[in-house]
Amino acid sequence: MGSLKALNLALIGKWWSRLRNEGTSLWRESIMGIHNLKNKAADCISKKSIPGVWNNIAGVKSEFLKVGINFDEVIKKQVGNGDCTLFCSQACEFAELALKVESFLPNSQPDRWVCSISGDGVYHVNVVRELIDTVGSSNEGGNIDWIPEVPTKVRCFIWRAVLNGIPTACALQKRGINFNSVMCSYCDLEREDTDHALIKCPMAAKVWEEMLRWFGIPHP
Repeated sequence: MGSLKALNLALIGKWWSRLRNEGTSLWRESIMGIHNLKNKAADCISKKSIPGVWNNIAGVKSEFLKVGINFDEVIKKQVGNGDCTLFCSQACEFAELALKVESFLPNSQPDRWVCSISGDGVYHVNVVRELIDTVGSSNEGGNIDWIPEVPTKVRCFIWRAVLNGIPTACALQKRGINFNSVMCSYCDLEREDTDHALIKCPMAAKVWEEMLRWFGIPHP
């Protein structure tokens, strides 16, 4: 099950790809006209002074970088379509580009933008979403190995806890809920975040101790 964040980011990237490849569509011509993109560089797809959803789409590259992915390596411009194809990206070094130009054979085929991580060059949301989830999980310490025998509700709770998604005082405050204090209501020693609520709080430590004793497991 992929994350909703990865799916949303992959869908936003799809709009960037569509803008560059759907040359005759009405919506593309409208965006190009509203944001005056006719003579702008390929990485410029919006005018910052015009607010709206499209500006969020224009910021897709920075959002990809936040999860450790260079968007210029995912979407590249394919110049020509003959025996030799030249791929261009903003991250391409000049020396590498010069070597490619030496053997480049241009033809009359129109240029297009392709997805470098899909087999057919077409931007597929599921492929990009899987990449985002894979890179994101490796940055966060790896995937979770689920044990099928554990009840689903327990696995869901663990999953939320790993993502700091359980409703602690600190988490609720980030969602806009105001508190007089975010200190732990049981011990009043630390801020009530996930780690404190489940492990560090003396109340939680007592619960763990009783559970381990009940199951006959030595206390770590």
